[in-house]
Amino acid sequence: MKFNTTNPATGELLEEYDVATPEQVKECVRNARAGFQNWRRVPFSERAKLLVKLGKILRERKHEFAVVMTNEMGKIIRESEAEVAKCAWAFEFYAENAERFLSPEPVQTDAVKSYVAFDPLGVVTAIMPWNFPMWQLSRFAAPALSVGNTTVFKPASATPQSGINLEKAFSEAGFPVGCFKTILGNS
Repeated sequence: MKFNTTNPATGELLEEYDVATPEQVKECVRNARAGFQNWRRVPFSERAKLLVKLGKILRERKHEFAVVMTNEMGKIIRESEAEVAKCAWAFEFYAENAERFLSPEPVQTDAVKSYVAFDPLGVVTAIMPWNFPMWQLSRFAAPALSVGNTTVFKPASATPQSGINLEKAFSEAGFPVGCFKTILGNS
């Protein structure tokens, strides 16, 4: 099964995509689970370096990613560029702050020492809307990945290439396979 994207401003056909089969979705989640076993053990300092590198890639390719976003969903280019820059900021913000956010918090109990720990849980999934196609993904992925989770998401069927572009940027930044994966669907 396939679906198409069109430029809402011109009606021009942009691309044709394959809808992921149920088996492809299961395989993607299996890969993310396998990736989680390694990613959760990567020291925060190394995860932070990758998040910073991703932010740098987004800033360097801001216009390229913005053009795709504008073509897919009709946002003016200035706003698309601002969205890509905001995504870069999110990854940089979590690189700088997540370790502090994740520090164990002491709590009062009858025990000698009690605290709440913030440990990675596994694969985090999301289905995203079309209106902020890269920002929604970034604000979901940055905290999930910074703590050591892996992610699988389905972008809106109107904006799949924006999600695919973000996945490519993750790969270019050096994130391990299985950390950030896109699944396409037509609804």
